[in-house]
Amino acid sequence: MSIRPNKFILPLAFFFLLSTNSWSEEEESIGDIISRYFNTEENINIPLVELSYGPEWTTFHSDFGSSFEDNYSTEIQYGFFRYDKRLSKNGLLYFSSERAFFGNSSSRFKPSGVSDFTIKSELYRYGGTYNNGFGIGEEKGNKFLFSHSSSIMQVQSDIENFTYSDRDNRLLYEFETETNFGMAYTSGLMYVFGEGVTSLELKYQHNVIWSNFQFVEWSGSWVIENLLQRTPDLFHEYFISQFGAYYPLIYHIYKTGISYLIYEGRSRNSYWPFKGSEVLTQRGVKLGVKFAL
Repeated sequence: MSIRPNKFILPLAFFFLLSTNSWSEEEESIGDIISRYFNTEENINIPLVELSYGPEWTTFHSDFGSSFEDNYSTEIQYGFFRYDKRLSKNGLLYFSSERAFFGNSSSRFKPSGVSDFTIKSELYRYGGTYNNGFGIGEEKGNKFLFSHSSSIMQVQSDIENFTYSDRDNRLLYEFETETNFGMAYTSGLMYVFGEGVTSLELKYQHNVIWSNFQFVEWSGSWVIENLLQRTPDLFHEYFISQFGAYYPLIYHIYKTGISYLIYEGRSRNSYWPFKGSEVLTQRGVKLGVKFAL
């Protein structure tokens, strides 16, 4: 079953993404979950903006013999950030954040030169992201946070030049002529300066962009990913009691490991473990700066 993405898919998927990430304690009521997105004594939402920039590498996995020019990605995010006072104790901090973003991946806007023998591209993407994790420090002091995010997005691609290979051009045209649906994850380390959210973050990002959105296959892959990613969220307090100060790193390694395996699988097999349309893959490293508003 194949359908093209439309204006309803992105907000619907973002709603499910946020809803799934809200299931952090079995005993929570619906009111507890909803209140997390409003200011309470335990959670104070801090508006923020983030600017990030860094190198990005674009590839197809199968049947593509040409090379893309290395791009640089520029992105702006706006949203809310909170520390959970119930889970944050004994020098451990739990945080979560929801944001909307707009980004550009360009072969031209970068500090290095451009090769004559590569495919130049310009990609514009927008969507929503959910970010969470644990860290070490006190809420009112400097701290290290281990961050992980999951994103959904729409992508508009502009291929500047094509190749002499008809096979390669066929793949390029599939992304040149459509606004495509995609997903991404990031894994990073954030240093926060004092109280609030003013910080620097170094992060790795992996995007997968599909030439033709296939809802059934995507849904199956999405459900598997979320079952693996969110199950530990049901037992944070138990794991903290077992692992203590090591839990922030253990939790981060687990989430990053699951994302790495799934996204590497999707880069080769579209809607891993299900087959589907062609997939464009972008891997990159970014330096992000966050400011409270």
